[in-house]
Amino acid sequence: MDRMLRKKRHSGRKGWTWGILLLILLSFFLGACGTGQEAGTGRGAPPEGPIRQASAAQAAEDGEVRPEREIVWKEAKTGSTLEGTFQGQRDLIEAYLSRYYGALETFEEPDFSDIFASDAGDWQSLHEEMMSYLIGLRSMQRTDLRLAGYRSELVLEEAPEEQAGPQQVTLTETSIQNFAEHPEVDSVLYGIRHTFVFARENGRWLIEEHTQWDGIFWNMVRELGDGGLEGLPDPAGYFAQRRESLLEEARAESALRREDAADGEKAFSSETWEAGENGPSRNPELMPYDREAAAAYGASWVGRRNEDWWDYSRQGGNCQNFVSQCLHAGGIPMDTQGDAVWKWYGEAINDLEEGRGCSASWINVDYFYQYARENEGYGLAARTDVSYWEGDVGDVILMGPAHDLNHSVLISRVVRDKAGNTADYLIHSNTSDVKDFPVSAYPNPRQVLVRVLGWRRS
Repeated sequence: MDRMLRKKRHSGRKGWTWGILLLILLSFFLGACGTGQEAGTGRGAPPEGPIRQASAAQAAEDGEVRPEREIVWKEAKTGSTLEGTFQGQRDLIEAYLSRYYGALETFEEPDFSDIFASDAGDWQSLHEEMMSYLIGLRSMQRTDLRLAGYRSELVLEEAPEEQAGPQQVTLTETSIQNFAEHPEVDSVLYGIRHTFVFARENGRWLIEEHTQWDGIFWNMVRELGDGGLEGLPDPAGYFAQRRESLLEEARAESALRREDAADGEKAFSSETWEAGENGPSRNPELMPYDREAAAAYGASWVGRRNEDWWDYSRQGGNCQNFVSQCLHAGGIPMDTQGDAVWKWYGEAINDLEEGRGCSASWINVDYFYQYARENEGYGLAARTDVSYWEGDVGDVILMGPAHDLNHSVLISRVVRDKAGNTADYLIHSNTSDVKDFPVSAYPNPRQVLVRVLGWRRS
């Protein structure tokens, strides 16, 4: 696990080992979303006020003109605009991002040939196939996932050193994406880490390497193993095959959801499942679930963490811990009764019937899915056998590759077609952090709905 993603060609340059890349990406994207052993104490209310302007429509009402396409550099410590430094490398980074987002507007694959170094063909192939994968994934969905606009906010983490050889720039990106299907919604993706390595060629800077720590990049490279790029006899052929394999998996899962939707084109009816004040119920003993409260809590804690709870981001992922907090904020009580428990009182893993410790079901996707399926007594009442398209605000979607579930998200909005049928969901998530992001734009092809009915007193 200590070999380079690509062999060092220059003695003085910094580089990311393939092992470090694997471990970090594994934590961010393929963890069980919470398997750590440490936790905070207590449960506090979120602070007042939005993280950012909620939508383009609201901004217009406030007299603010939102840029449709913008790349902004920020100082890490102050958040102020970063003045022009290392301009040659900055121009290349902006050229890369402009082509990246431009391709997501048109669904036409970008040309990176003039911004990668002549000896960086492996990396160029990786990025070209990565873009083909992303465009293919978004274009196969039921809704229009082309971008109508974007804003990329870049925070510089590591500036290039004054040296003659290759130079490295590390930055963290928060992107606000407005999709054609719902351009008034700001879909926010937080904390994507980029590492660029630049080399001078014929008097100008060019990209020699680039890692982009998001799900799309990770899916392309996750099966390379310890040898990294240098172990591939035909990198272009490998990444083309990898892209097609990922798209085929996505097509298969998408087709299953389309068949599910075509089976009656059912729009969700509150009369079918809801309890209490939200509508009639088949089971009048169910206590109501405040969906809007759950979604509001989620919106408040995307892109940051509630210090009253432990953050599992570096211990497999914080996604299920975040979703459990949202459900609890919506009125679902902790459950310490019976064989199936769901609780968080402290740091120690504890699945016993007592008000101490943390149950695996609170922080782990698989265990939460098992709890939602099997709990029949006190606590959460949920269905996992309903149509994927019967979800509503505050419901949970579990996702992962076709053979696994490793990520958990909360539905924040339902996207409907002209006939009123559910066509997509917008979701909130931790690790990676997204707000009001289309779930169909995720690179996790398998997606399972957990329909929250309310909770039982006994």
